[in-house]
Amino acid sequence: MYDLWEQNVDTLRTLQRYSKEESGIVTKLVAHLRLCAVGLVKQAGASQASQKESVARSDDPVARRIIDKSTLAISEAKRIRCKEHLRYVASQPCVICGRSPSHAHHVKYAQRRGLGIKVSDEFAVPLCATHHHQLHNTTKEREWWQERKIDPLMIAGTLWRESQKRGPDTAEAVTKEPIHYVSDSSAAPTESSTP
Repeated sequence: MYDLWEQNVDTLRTLQRYSKEESGIVTKLVAHLRLCAVGLVKQAGASQASQKESVARSDDPVARRIIDKSTLAISEAKRIRCKEHLRYVASQPCVICGRSPSHAHHVKYAQRRGLGIKVSDEFAVPLCATHHHQLHNTTKEREWWQERKIDPLMIAGTLWRESQKRGPDTAEAVTKEPIHYVSDSSAAPTESSTP
């Protein structure tokens, strides 16, 4: 808008100098331009508001204008959100003590941190309320896991693959037998042998 004014201000000054027939032509033009500018701003504001509203309601990625940052030259890791997977993780026993119910804990050091951004849901492991609280009270998550000789990223990867095999049927994912873990980080989790 400012650029438009800057382009036309010299023309208005010239008009004022040479217009002896009609004394208020510049004032009338300025008033007209002001009305036009206000109309354009209102129109732009209304279209942006309706555009934001339609973008917020749409589930179509093209309509939402989402930029896949993992494809950029300086890429960012994708942060996957999957409620079904989190339900599956929470249905598993705690990886420390084997108690149920569990919470799905996101392993914070699995991806770069961002302000108010959790790591991807694929890096979630089951922890009972006690261990989840303990872990959140520590400032050194990696050391907390190392003290217990557990590799949470390996467990999270196994759980992610398991939940993806189950597909969209969440009832099956939650009711299937839990996976039992061993404390040694070199051992892989095993399926429960009880029926």
